[in-house]
Amino acid sequence: MSVGTGVMQRYTTVNATPQVWMRRGQTDGSNWFPWVRLDAGGIELDGSGGGGLGHELLRQGIQARKGGRIGTDGRGVIALRFDDAPAEFVAKVLPLLEERGLPFTRVTTSESVNGVDLPVGTFADMQDYSIQFGGEVWNHGRTHGESTGAELDGEISGALDTLRAAMPRLPIDCFAPPGGSITWGGYMPSTSIESYTTTVAGQMVMNLHGFVTGYYTDSYYWPLDGNMRDGQNHYSCDVYNANTMKTLVNRARDWRVGIVMMWHAHNLDTDGNTTTADLAEALDYLAAERDAGNLLVLTVSGMATADSSSSYRRDPLTTHSGSAWSETFQYPQFRREIPGSTRELTATVTGTAGATVTSKIGESTRTHAIPAGGSLKLRHLATIPKDVTALSVSITGGTTANAHLYAV
Repeated sequence: MSVGTGVMQRYTTVNATPQVWMRRGQTDGSNWFPWVRLDAGGIELDGSGGGGLGHELLRQGIQARKGGRIGTDGRGVIALRFDDAPAEFVAKVLPLLEERGLPFTRVTTSESVNGVDLPVGTFADMQDYSIQFGGEVWNHGRTHGESTGAELDGEISGALDTLRAAMPRLPIDCFAPPGGSITWGGYMPSTSIESYTTTVAGQMVMNLHGFVTGYYTDSYYWPLDGNMRDGQNHYSCDVYNANTMKTLVNRARDWRVGIVMMWHAHNLDTDGNTTTADLAEALDYLAAERDAGNLLVLTVSGMATADSSSSYRRDPLTTHSGSAWSETFQYPQFRREIPGSTRELTATVTGTAGATVTSKIGESTRTHAIPAGGSLKLRHLATIPKDVTALSVSITGGTTANAHLYAV
């Protein structure tokens, strides 16, 4: 049968349990999309044609790790994303994020970028610093290059398998498509719904991941209504100076929207691109706006669940103050949102100026100094490994008040 200028074929098997199958002709007029089973028995739990089940179940897991929607109390959100360039990220960017207590999203291929293999040890380091400093990791494909036909399985599914095997302590269930001139059989540049629903790569990406960004037109400003929207865009900040980056922070603050700011660390300090000094200045400005209560800084997946109409954020802590404050708990069913989640420990700690304060979130430890005036606004980011079954959180030194452990 014909639908407009397209052609669909449909057949029903003649056997004890009839099956209904359909396929559609591609726009080139000579090739077909794969056959898809339409009856209820055709729902698959694996592969690219999973009827959206994989996408939905993984999405539920992401939302659970955030404790549901992240209420921003009317404030905008900035998310910091860093693609590729593992060595440059560690050398130039990670110290800036650690010093300012900023969560981050690392987007990585599994093998190479434009023909250059990733350094040995990349993923062991990435898993470690994500746990220690509050990061999440996303799938970015295998090679950052063109792929069609049967190669797409290795480029998408194979990359995901490799990343999960190399970083087993982190949940990796989000996807950011590589940019450039690649097409992946019509999926890229992923500017429309059809990119995801009518291409093999799009269907595979959606079924294997719980949240997917893209390049939808006019989607740079995320609405922060608590609904996870696939296909939304980001700002590529590689060529921005400090003032341009500050403008994006101001827009998120003033317009009360979400903005993803993305960099490739290997471009820092190269001709015509952002300098490390400019990035540091912009991050200082962002941290100051956050500390003033004017906006939130979340991971990209955290921003996807953010809801500006609510102030509620689920906190697993049951005690929030004390002179030697700590809490240790197992993971019964009602706290299953903790393993694999990126968390931010915040508290006010009072004591003698210059005294050392130590905070711990599981395997992550930070030291802080109480400033002049005797009051420290403590902030500690970490990702809880998904393989642990208990968590100890503590702050020693001084007197703790208002402690919270929110998902970001």
